[in-house]
Amino acid sequence: MSWLSVGGTVFIQKPADLARLIKTQRQTQRLTQQDVADAAGITRQSLARIERGHSGVAFDTILRIFEKLSIRLDAAPAD
Repeated sequence: MSWLSVGGTVFIQKPADLARLIKTQRQTQRLTQQDVADAAGITRQSLARIERGHSGVAFDTILRIFEKLSIRLDAAPAD
């Protein structure tokens, strides 16, 4: 895994990191792509594209996915 994780905190530095976080959390929770897509109001195909790291996803869609997967988003200025 190329992403940086410190003490359970994942630092997202590129779209592939976000994709990996979403897919990993979905699989850990034993949810299908359809389960998450339905909760986020998108198609299963759209979620599959997100999990592959495709760009162009609306931020509110990411927030709905995070809500379904119980992912907390904290932001801070880069060092």
